[in-house]
Amino acid sequence: MLMPDKHIKLGESILGLSAYVVELLERPQVIDQLWSSFRQNYKKGGYPVDHTFEHLVFAIDVLYAINAVEVDSKSGVLKKCV
Repeated sequence: MLMPDKHIKLGESILGLSAYVVELLERPQVIDQLWSSFRQNYKKGGYPVDHTFEHLVFAIDVLYAINAVEVDSKSGVLKKCV
């Protein structure tokens, strides 16, 4: 489920979700705001697959591991690294 293959579409994978999360982080947000944004976009048809909150956390972990996002330790705000 981490990577797409012939049975798992990109949108169903954690890597695909990670790419979408980066798009959602145009402005710094806490994880609750990010989850709310994802749910709203999914309901409007902006993302093809319904993911769980756990998958969102995995996607943020992937992005953090590759230094694509950083977390402010005091406020818990996530923001994109440039």
